[in-house]
Amino acid sequence: MMELNYAPLLYDPIYSLLGYPARLELENGTEADVIAIDDTSGVSVPEGGRISNFGLESIKPCASIRARELTANQIAPADLIGNIVLHYQLADEKTWRIESSRVMPSPQGELAGEVVLILTQTAE
Repeated sequence: MMELNYAPLLYDPIYSLLGYPARLELENGTEADVIAIDDTSGVSVPEGGRISNFGLESIKPCASIRARELTANQIAPADLIGNIVLHYQLADEKTWRIESSRVMPSPQGELAGEVVLILTQTAE
């Protein structure tokens, strides 16, 4: 049985169409250029630990990055403390603080999926 590789079929076209160049500037001194999907207008994020089973959610700004880009830059999801600078098409950029992250695995596992960064707006 042949294993289906989701990266070229699913993630690569999505990131080619919807992704923006971004720069991770982490507190441990690591900096990396990645492609991020901008969901800073807000995404539904589960909240509340054990009570999240009751459907408690918040709308928070987020950005998604392919896990393989983090791996290529030797960044573990646990190291995602710092800022992400999103560069938009009109030479505009915005810096966001990384509040936390969630690993969203593909059927091939965590390293083949995405990492969703939950963001807060920085004072500019």
